[in-house]
Amino acid sequence: MPALIRENDLPYGDPYADHQGYDPGDNPWAAALTTGETQSEVFRDVVEAVRQRLQQHRLLTAEEIESPTPQVEAKVSAEALKLIEQHNTSAPGKGVPLLEGEPEALAQRIVEEVLGWGPLAAYMRDEQVEEIILNDYDRGFAIYAGGDKRPLPGFHSPEFARDFFNRKIEAGHGYPVNAKHPYQDARLPDGSRLFVQIPPLAGTELQVTIRRFRPVAADLDELITLGTITPAMRHFLGALAQAHRTLVVAGGTGTGKTTFLQALSRAFPVTDRVVTIEDTPELQLGHLEDWSMSYVRHAAEGIDEIGMGQLVRNALRQRPTRIVLGEARGGEMVDILTACNTGHDGTLFTVHANSVPETIDRMVTMYRMGRDLAPAEVRKEIVAAVHFIVHLKRARSGLRYVAGIGEVRRLESNSVVVEPIFESPAAGQVAQFVTYPHCVDLLEERVPGFNFSRDVAGGGR
Repeated sequence: MPALIRENDLPYGDPYADHQGYDPGDNPWAAALTTGETQSEVFRDVVEAVRQRLQQHRLLTAEEIESPTPQVEAKVSAEALKLIEQHNTSAPGKGVPLLEGEPEALAQRIVEEVLGWGPLAAYMRDEQVEEIILNDYDRGFAIYAGGDKRPLPGFHSPEFARDFFNRKIEAGHGYPVNAKHPYQDARLPDGSRLFVQIPPLAGTELQVTIRRFRPVAADLDELITLGTITPAMRHFLGALAQAHRTLVVAGGTGTGKTTFLQALSRAFPVTDRVVTIEDTPELQLGHLEDWSMSYVRHAAEGIDEIGMGQLVRNALRQRPTRIVLGEARGGEMVDILTACNTGHDGTLFTVHANSVPETIDRMVTMYRMGRDLAPAEVRKEIVAAVHFIVHLKRARSGLRYVAGIGEVRRLESNSVVVEPIFESPAAGQVAQFVTYPHCVDLLEERVPGFNFSRDVAGGGR
Protein backbone atom coordinates (compact mmCIF):
# COMPACT_ATOMS: atom_id res chain seq x y z
CA MET A 1 0.00 0.00 0.00
CA PRO A 2 1.23 3.54 -0.70
CA ALA A 3 2.15 5.74 2.22
CA LEU A 4 -0.61 7.99 3.52
CA ILE A 5 -0.49 11.74 4.03
CA ARG A 6 -2.75 12.69 6.87
CA GLU A 7 -4.39 16.09 7.09
CA ASN A 8 -2.65 16.92 10.38
CA ASP A 9 0.74 16.26 8.77
CA LEU A 10 0.25 18.83 6.04
CA PRO A 11 2.92 21.53 6.08
CA TYR A 12 2.54 25.23 5.96
CA GLY A 13 4.54 27.53 3.77
CA ASP A 14 4.68 28.31 0.10
CA PRO A 15 7.41 26.70 -2.01
CA TYR A 16 6.57 28.38 -5.30
CA ALA A 17 9.93 30.07 -5.80
CA ASP A 18 11.93 26.99 -4.78
CA HIS A 19 10.97 24.75 -7.68
CA GLN A 20 14.03 25.31 -9.86
CA GLY A 21 13.82 24.32 -13.51
CA TYR A 22 10.20 23.23 -13.42
CA ASP A 23 8.76 22.96 -16.92
CA PRO A 24 5.07 24.04 -17.01
CA GLY A 25 4.58 21.83 -20.05
CA ASP A 26 5.32 18.73 -18.04
CA ASN A 27 2.81 16.73 -16.05
CA PRO A 28 2.35 18.98 -12.98
CA TRP A 29 2.76 15.96 -10.73
CA ALA A 30 5.99 14.77 -12.34
CA ALA A 31 8.33 16.43 -9.85
CA ALA A 32 6.29 15.23 -6.90
CA LEU A 33 5.60 11.63 -7.62
CA THR A 34 8.74 9.90 -6.42
CA THR A 35 8.63 7.31 -3.70
CA GLY A 36 11.49 8.92 -1.83
CA GLU A 37 9.65 12.17 -1.16
CA THR A 38 8.38 13.07 2.28
CA GLN A 39 4.74 13.76 3.01
CA SER A 40 5.35 17.51 3.26
CA GLU A 41 7.16 17.56 -0.09
CA VAL A 42 4.26 15.81 -1.80
CA PHE A 43 1.76 18.28 -0.38
CA ARG A 44 3.91 21.24 -1.44
CA ASP A 45 3.98 19.85 -4.97
CA VAL A 46 0.20 19.51 -4.90
CA VAL A 47 0.04 23.21 -4.09
CA GLU A 48 2.49 23.87 -6.91
CA ALA A 49 0.38 21.82 -9.32
CA VAL A 50 -2.65 23.95 -8.51
CA ARG A 51 -0.60 27.08 -9.11
CA GLN A 52 0.63 25.77 -12.46
CA ARG A 53 -2.88 24.87 -13.56
CA LEU A 54 -4.17 28.34 -12.67
CA GLN A 55 -1.31 29.96 -14.57
CA GLN A 56 -1.40 27.73 -17.65
CA HIS A 57 -5.12 28.21 -18.14
CA ARG A 58 -5.05 31.88 -17.04
CA LEU A 59 -7.89 31.25 -14.65
CA LEU A 60 -7.03 34.21 -12.40
CA THR A 61 -5.81 37.74 -12.94
CA ALA A 62 -3.01 39.27 -10.88
CA GLU A 63 -5.57 41.48 -9.14
CA GLU A 64 -7.68 38.47 -8.19
CA ILE A 65 -4.65 36.74 -6.70
CA GLU A 66 -3.64 39.83 -4.69
CA SER A 67 -7.18 40.60 -3.46
CA PRO A 68 -9.21 37.38 -3.74
CA THR A 69 -12.99 37.46 -3.42
CA PRO A 70 -15.11 34.51 -2.22
CA GLN A 71 -15.77 33.72 -5.91
CA VAL A 72 -12.03 33.54 -6.59
CA GLU A 73 -11.48 31.30 -3.56
CA ALA A 74 -14.28 29.02 -4.80
CA LYS A 75 -12.59 28.78 -8.20
CA VAL A 76 -9.26 27.78 -6.66
CA SER A 77 -10.98 25.30 -4.36
CA ALA A 78 -12.67 23.65 -7.34
CA GLU A 79 -9.34 23.25 -9.13
CA ALA A 80 -7.74 21.88 -5.97
CA LEU A 81 -10.49 19.28 -5.58
CA LYS A 82 -9.96 18.13 -9.18
CA LEU A 83 -6.22 17.69 -8.70
CA ILE A 84 -6.60 15.99 -5.31
CA GLU A 85 -8.96 13.45 -6.92
CA GLN A 86 -6.62 13.03 -9.90
CA HIS A 87 -3.68 12.37 -7.61
CA ASN A 88 -5.45 9.91 -5.34
CA THR A 89 -6.79 8.00 -8.37
CA SER A 90 -3.38 7.57 -9.97
CA ALA A 91 -1.21 7.23 -6.83
CA PRO A 92 -1.83 3.50 -6.04
CA GLY A 93 -0.69 2.39 -9.48
CA LYS A 94 2.49 4.44 -9.17
CA GLY A 95 3.34 3.45 -5.62
CA VAL A 96 3.33 7.02 -4.37
CA PRO A 97 1.74 8.61 -1.27
CA LEU A 98 -1.96 9.34 -1.14
CA LEU A 99 -3.50 12.52 0.22
CA GLU A 100 -5.80 11.29 2.97
CA GLY A 101 -8.43 13.40 4.66
CA GLU A 102 -11.59 15.26 3.79
CA PRO A 103 -11.08 16.61 0.26
CA GLU A 104 -12.88 19.85 1.17
CA ALA A 105 -10.56 20.46 4.11
CA LEU A 106 -7.51 19.71 1.97
CA ALA A 107 -8.79 22.04 -0.73
CA GLN A 108 -9.33 24.82 1.80
CA ARG A 109 -5.76 24.40 3.04
CA ILE A 110 -4.54 24.65 -0.55
CA VAL A 111 -6.64 27.79 -1.11
CA GLU A 112 -4.95 29.37 1.89
CA GLU A 113 -1.55 28.41 0.50
CA VAL A 114 -2.23 29.72 -3.01
CA LEU A 115 -4.19 32.87 -2.17
CA GLY A 116 -3.98 33.45 1.51
CA TRP A 117 -1.83 33.35 4.59
CA GLY A 118 -0.96 29.69 5.07
CA PRO A 119 -0.28 29.08 8.78
CA LEU A 120 -1.36 32.64 9.59
CA ALA A 121 -4.73 32.42 7.80
CA ALA A 122 -6.91 31.93 10.88
CA TYR A 123 -5.20 34.83 12.67
CA MET A 124 -5.51 37.18 9.69
CA ARG A 125 -9.24 36.43 9.61
CA ASP A 126 -9.71 37.03 13.33
CA GLU A 127 -10.65 40.68 13.89
CA GLN A 128 -9.59 40.40 17.53
CA VAL A 129 -5.96 39.92 16.48
CA GLU A 130 -4.12 43.25 16.57
CA GLU A 131 -0.59 42.17 15.76
CA ILE A 132 1.20 39.13 14.38
CA ILE A 133 4.87 38.79 15.26
CA LEU A 134 7.38 36.24 13.98
CA ASN A 135 10.70 36.19 15.82
CA ASP A 136 11.93 33.62 13.32
CA TYR A 137 10.42 31.72 10.42
CA ASP A 138 9.14 28.94 12.69
CA ARG A 139 8.03 30.75 15.85
CA GLY A 140 6.00 33.77 16.80
CA PHE A 141 2.94 35.16 18.56
CA ALA A 142 -0.49 36.63 17.86
CA ILE A 143 -1.42 39.57 20.08
CA TYR A 144 -5.13 40.04 20.71
CA ALA A 145 -7.19 43.05 21.72
CA GLY A 146 -6.68 43.39 25.45
CA GLY A 147 -3.07 42.20 25.30
CA ASP A 148 -3.52 38.40 25.27
CA LYS A 149 -0.55 36.74 23.53
CA ARG A 150 -0.72 33.28 21.97
CA PRO A 151 1.95 31.25 20.12
CA LEU A 152 1.72 30.92 16.35
CA PRO A 153 2.45 28.01 14.02
CA GLY A 154 5.44 28.82 11.88
CA PHE A 155 6.66 28.13 8.37
CA HIS A 156 8.59 24.95 7.63
CA SER A 157 11.70 26.65 6.20
CA PRO A 158 13.25 30.15 6.12
CA GLU A 159 13.41 30.12 2.31
CA PHE A 160 9.69 29.47 1.94
CA ALA A 161 8.86 32.10 4.57
CA ARG A 162 11.04 34.72 2.88
CA ASP A 163 9.53 34.04 -0.55
CA PHE A 164 6.05 34.10 0.96
CA PHE A 165 6.48 37.52 2.55
CA ASN A 166 8.30 38.95 -0.45
CA ARG A 167 5.20 38.26 -2.53
CA LYS A 168 3.10 40.06 0.08
CA ILE A 169 5.50 43.03 0.00
CA GLU A 170 5.41 43.18 -3.80
CA ALA A 171 1.60 43.01 -3.76
CA GLY A 172 1.74 46.10 -1.55
CA HIS A 173 3.95 47.85 -4.14
CA GLY A 174 7.08 47.47 -2.05
CA TYR A 175 10.52 46.09 -2.82
CA PRO A 176 11.41 42.52 -1.78
CA VAL A 177 13.88 41.98 1.03
CA ASN A 178 17.32 40.80 -0.04
CA ALA A 179 20.99 41.30 0.83
CA LYS A 180 20.95 44.88 -0.46
CA HIS A 181 17.62 45.75 1.14
CA PRO A 182 17.38 43.66 4.33
CA TYR A 183 14.22 45.35 5.63
CA GLN A 184 11.00 46.63 4.09
CA ASP A 185 7.66 48.18 5.03
CA ALA A 186 4.51 47.49 3.03
CA ARG A 187 0.79 48.04 3.17
CA LEU A 188 -1.39 44.96 2.69
CA PRO A 189 -4.63 45.09 0.67
CA ASP A 190 -6.72 45.14 3.87
CA GLY A 191 -4.80 48.18 5.18
CA SER A 192 -2.58 46.26 7.59
CA ARG A 193 1.11 47.18 7.86
CA LEU A 194 3.79 44.59 7.18
CA PHE A 195 7.42 44.92 8.29
CA VAL A 196 10.01 42.30 7.35
CA GLN A 197 13.68 42.16 8.38
CA ILE A 198 16.38 39.61 7.52
CA PRO A 199 20.11 39.21 8.28
CA PRO A 200 22.46 40.94 8.73
CA LEU A 201 20.01 43.25 10.55
CA ALA A 202 18.04 40.38 12.05
CA GLY A 203 19.64 37.98 14.49
CA THR A 204 17.44 35.15 13.18
CA GLU A 205 16.52 33.96 9.69
CA LEU A 206 13.46 36.21 9.50
CA GLN A 207 11.60 38.73 11.62
CA VAL A 208 8.08 39.86 10.74
CA THR A 209 5.55 42.23 12.30
CA ILE A 210 2.03 42.68 10.94
CA ARG A 211 0.04 45.50 12.49
CA ARG A 212 -3.53 44.69 11.62
CA PHE A 213 -5.84 47.30 10.18
CA ARG A 214 -8.87 46.87 12.38
CA PRO A 215 -11.75 49.22 11.61
CA VAL A 216 -12.56 49.43 15.31
CA ALA A 217 -13.99 52.95 15.16
CA ALA A 218 -15.56 54.44 12.05
CA ASP A 219 -16.41 57.74 13.73
CA LEU A 220 -16.37 59.65 17.02
CA ASP A 221 -19.55 57.94 18.25
CA GLU A 222 -17.82 54.58 18.02
CA LEU A 223 -14.88 55.97 20.01
CA ILE A 224 -17.41 56.69 22.77
CA THR A 225 -18.60 53.08 22.62
CA LEU A 226 -15.01 51.88 22.96
CA GLY A 227 -14.44 54.12 25.98
CA THR A 228 -11.79 56.20 24.18
CA ILE A 229 -13.65 59.51 24.53
CA THR A 230 -16.68 60.94 26.36
CA PRO A 231 -19.82 62.47 24.76
CA ALA A 232 -18.59 65.94 25.75
CA MET A 233 -15.28 65.22 24.06
CA ARG A 234 -17.07 64.07 20.92
CA HIS A 235 -18.81 67.43 20.60
CA PHE A 236 -15.62 69.34 21.28
CA LEU A 237 -13.43 67.35 18.88
CA GLY A 238 -16.09 67.50 16.17
CA ALA A 239 -16.29 71.28 16.56
CA LEU A 240 -12.49 71.59 16.38
CA ALA A 241 -12.46 69.61 13.13
CA GLN A 242 -15.29 71.59 11.57
CA ALA A 243 -13.75 74.90 12.64
CA HIS A 244 -10.40 73.95 11.08
CA ARG A 245 -8.34 74.03 14.24
CA THR A 246 -4.84 72.52 13.91
CA LEU A 247 -4.40 69.41 16.08
CA VAL A 248 -1.44 67.29 17.07
CA VAL A 249 -2.39 63.74 18.10
CA ALA A 250 0.27 62.39 20.45
CA GLY A 251 0.77 59.02 22.07
CA GLY A 252 3.02 56.04 22.45
CA THR A 253 3.14 52.93 20.27
CA GLY A 254 -0.21 51.16 20.01
CA THR A 255 -2.29 53.93 21.57
CA GLY A 256 -4.56 54.25 18.53
CA LYS A 257 -3.34 57.47 16.93
CA THR A 258 -4.22 56.42 13.38
CA THR A 259 -7.60 55.05 14.47
CA PHE A 260 -8.28 58.39 16.16
CA LEU A 261 -7.43 60.34 12.99
CA GLN A 262 -9.63 58.01 10.96
CA ALA A 263 -12.60 58.55 13.28
CA LEU A 264 -12.05 62.31 13.47
CA SER A 265 -12.05 62.57 9.66
CA ARG A 266 -15.77 61.78 9.74
CA ALA A 267 -16.31 65.22 11.27
CA PHE A 268 -14.62 67.09 8.39
CA PRO A 269 -16.92 69.39 6.41
CA VAL A 270 -18.04 67.70 3.20
CA THR A 271 -16.68 70.60 1.15
CA ASP A 272 -13.09 70.08 2.37
CA ARG A 273 -10.37 69.14 -0.08
CA VAL A 274 -8.18 66.84 2.00
CA VAL A 275 -4.63 65.76 1.16
CA THR A 276 -3.22 62.89 3.23
CA ILE A 277 0.51 62.19 3.46
CA GLU A 278 1.81 58.95 4.94
CA ASP A 279 4.92 56.84 5.11
CA THR A 280 2.93 53.61 4.88
CA PRO A 281 -0.71 53.90 3.69
CA GLU A 282 -3.16 53.44 6.55
CA LEU A 283 -5.80 56.17 6.46
CA GLN A 284 -8.95 55.34 4.52
CA LEU A 285 -10.89 58.52 3.76
CA GLY A 286 -13.07 57.19 0.97
CA HIS A 287 -16.12 58.78 2.59
CA LEU A 288 -14.79 62.18 1.44
CA GLU A 289 -15.58 63.31 -2.08
CA ASP A 290 -12.34 65.26 -2.53
CA TRP A 291 -9.50 63.21 -1.08
CA SER A 292 -5.98 63.09 -2.52
CA MET A 293 -3.39 60.74 -1.03
CA SER A 294 0.42 60.85 -1.19
CA TYR A 295 2.92 58.29 0.06
CA VAL A 296 6.63 58.45 0.82
CA ARG A 297 8.86 56.74 -1.73
CA HIS A 298 11.73 54.94 -0.07
CA ALA A 299 15.16 54.76 -1.63
CA ALA A 300 16.09 51.66 -3.61
CA GLU A 301 18.72 50.76 -6.15
CA GLY A 302 18.72 53.60 -8.69
CA ILE A 303 15.74 55.28 -6.99
CA ASP A 304 15.98 58.35 -4.76
CA GLU A 305 13.86 58.74 -1.67
CA ILE A 306 11.03 61.27 -1.73
CA GLY A 307 10.31 62.04 1.90
CA MET A 308 7.42 63.47 3.81
CA GLY A 309 8.84 67.00 3.81
CA GLN A 310 8.81 67.10 -0.01
CA LEU A 311 5.29 65.69 -0.05
CA VAL A 312 4.12 68.45 2.30
CA ARG A 313 5.59 71.03 -0.09
CA ASN A 314 3.89 69.24 -2.99
CA ALA A 315 0.58 69.27 -1.11
CA LEU A 316 0.70 73.05 -0.82
CA ARG A 317 0.52 73.17 -4.64
CA GLN A 318 -2.65 71.06 -4.64
CA ARG A 319 -4.92 73.73 -3.12
CA PRO A 320 -5.81 71.71 0.01
CA THR A 321 -8.41 72.82 2.51
CA ARG A 322 -6.80 70.51 5.01
CA ILE A 323 -3.60 68.44 5.23
CA VAL A 324 -3.58 65.23 7.27
CA LEU A 325 -0.27 63.51 7.92
CA GLY A 326 0.70 60.20 9.37
CA GLU A 327 3.36 60.21 12.04
CA ALA A 328 5.93 63.03 11.86
CA ARG A 329 9.38 61.64 12.62
CA GLY A 330 12.01 64.14 11.53
CA GLY A 331 12.90 67.27 9.63
CA GLU A 332 9.56 67.40 7.84
CA MET A 333 8.35 69.24 10.95
CA VAL A 334 9.81 72.39 9.32
CA ASP A 335 7.47 71.99 6.35
CA ILE A 336 4.49 71.01 8.53
CA LEU A 337 4.73 74.10 10.75
CA THR A 338 5.42 76.30 7.74
CA ALA A 339 2.23 75.02 6.12
CA CYS A 340 0.25 75.65 9.32
CA ASN A 341 1.66 79.19 9.56
CA THR A 342 0.86 80.08 5.95
CA GLY A 343 -2.91 79.76 6.04
CA HIS A 344 -3.43 75.97 6.20
CA ASP A 345 -5.39 75.76 9.43
CA GLY A 346 -6.99 72.44 10.17
CA THR A 347 -3.83 70.44 9.61
CA LEU A 348 -3.68 67.21 11.62
CA PHE A 349 -0.64 65.05 12.30
CA THR A 350 0.59 62.53 14.86
CA VAL A 351 3.70 62.54 17.03
CA HIS A 352 5.16 59.70 19.07
CA ALA A 353 5.24 61.12 22.61
CA ASN A 354 4.18 59.99 26.06
CA SER A 355 2.91 63.30 27.47
CA VAL A 356 1.92 66.80 26.38
CA PRO A 357 5.24 68.40 27.47
CA GLU A 358 7.13 65.63 25.69
CA THR A 359 5.09 66.36 22.54
CA ILE A 360 6.41 69.93 22.48
CA ASP A 361 9.98 68.76 23.07
CA ARG A 362 9.68 66.15 20.32
CA MET A 363 8.41 68.74 17.87
CA VAL A 364 11.33 71.04 18.70
CA THR A 365 13.81 68.20 18.20
CA MET A 366 12.28 67.18 14.87
CA TYR A 367 12.19 70.76 13.61
CA ARG A 368 15.89 71.18 14.36
CA MET A 369 16.63 67.99 12.42
CA GLY A 370 15.49 69.90 9.34
CA ARG A 371 16.64 73.43 10.17
CA ASP A 372 19.15 74.69 12.69
CA LEU A 373 17.04 77.18 14.63
CA ALA A 374 17.30 78.07 18.31
CA PRO A 375 14.82 76.07 20.45
CA ALA A 376 13.13 79.27 21.67
CA GLU A 377 12.47 80.31 18.07
CA VAL A 378 11.09 76.87 17.23
CA ARG A 379 8.69 77.12 20.16
CA LYS A 380 7.44 80.43 18.75
CA GLU A 381 6.70 78.60 15.50
CA ILE A 382 4.80 75.91 17.41
CA VAL A 383 2.69 78.41 19.35
CA ALA A 384 1.78 80.20 16.11
CA ALA A 385 0.97 76.98 14.23
CA VAL A 386 -0.67 74.51 16.64
CA HIS A 387 -3.99 75.06 18.39
CA PHE A 388 -4.55 71.84 20.36
CA ILE A 389 -2.73 68.68 21.46
CA VAL A 390 -4.70 65.47 21.98
CA HIS A 391 -2.85 62.94 24.13
CA LEU A 392 -3.70 59.24 23.86
CA LYS A 393 -2.72 56.46 26.25
CA ARG A 394 -3.22 52.73 26.55
CA ALA A 395 -4.21 51.22 29.88
CA ARG A 396 -2.92 47.89 31.17
CA SER A 397 -6.33 46.44 30.34
CA GLY A 398 -5.77 47.30 26.67
CA LEU A 399 -8.19 50.25 26.70
CA ARG A 400 -7.07 53.13 24.49
CA TYR A 401 -8.28 56.43 25.81
CA VAL A 402 -7.79 60.18 25.52
CA ALA A 403 -5.79 61.16 28.60
CA GLY A 404 -5.92 64.87 27.88
CA ILE A 405 -6.71 67.65 25.42
CA GLY A 406 -4.67 70.81 25.84
CA GLU A 407 -4.94 74.21 24.18
CA VAL A 408 -1.63 75.75 23.11
CA ARG A 409 -1.85 79.23 24.61
CA ARG A 410 1.39 81.21 24.60
CA LEU A 411 5.15 81.27 25.07
CA GLU A 412 6.21 82.10 28.60
CA SER A 413 9.88 82.16 29.71
CA ASN A 414 10.79 80.20 26.57
CA SER A 415 8.28 77.47 27.49
CA VAL A 416 5.06 76.68 25.66
CA VAL A 417 2.05 77.03 27.93
CA VAL A 418 -0.58 74.35 27.23
CA GLU A 419 -3.84 74.78 29.15
CA PRO A 420 -5.69 71.51 29.95
CA ILE A 421 -9.24 71.57 28.56
CA PHE A 422 -9.79 67.89 29.33
CA GLU A 423 -7.62 66.06 31.82
CA SER A 424 -7.53 62.51 33.15
CA PRO A 425 -8.43 62.36 36.86
CA ALA A 426 -6.30 59.25 37.39
CA ALA A 427 -4.16 56.77 35.48
CA GLY A 428 -6.25 54.60 33.17
CA GLN A 429 -9.26 56.93 33.20
CA VAL A 430 -10.53 58.91 30.22
CA ALA A 431 -10.09 62.68 30.52
CA GLN A 432 -12.85 64.88 31.91
CA PHE A 433 -13.73 68.51 31.19
CA VAL A 434 -11.62 71.02 33.15
CA THR A 435 -11.92 74.54 31.72
CA TYR A 436 -13.07 76.65 28.78
CA PRO A 437 -10.68 77.22 25.86
CA HIS A 438 -9.98 80.68 24.46
CA CYS A 439 -11.58 79.78 21.13
CA VAL A 440 -15.16 79.24 22.36
CA ASP A 441 -16.53 82.23 20.39
CA LEU A 442 -14.75 81.11 17.24
CA LEU A 443 -16.13 77.56 17.55
CA GLU A 444 -19.67 78.75 18.10
CA GLU A 445 -19.37 81.16 15.18
CA ARG A 446 -17.99 78.59 12.72
CA VAL A 447 -19.99 75.50 13.73
CA PRO A 448 -23.75 75.86 13.28
CA GLY A 449 -25.75 74.72 16.29
CA PHE A 450 -22.73 74.23 18.54
CA ASN A 451 -23.03 75.58 22.08
CA PHE A 452 -19.98 74.99 24.25
CA SER A 453 -21.72 75.38 27.63
CA ARG A 454 -24.42 72.89 26.68
CA ASP A 455 -22.49 70.43 24.52
CA VAL A 456 -19.15 70.30 26.33
CA ALA A 457 -19.20 71.91 29.78
CA GLY A 458 -22.66 70.44 30.40
CA GLY A 459 -21.55 66.92 29.57
CA GLY A 460 -22.80 66.78 26.00
CA ARG A 461 -25.35 64.04 26.55
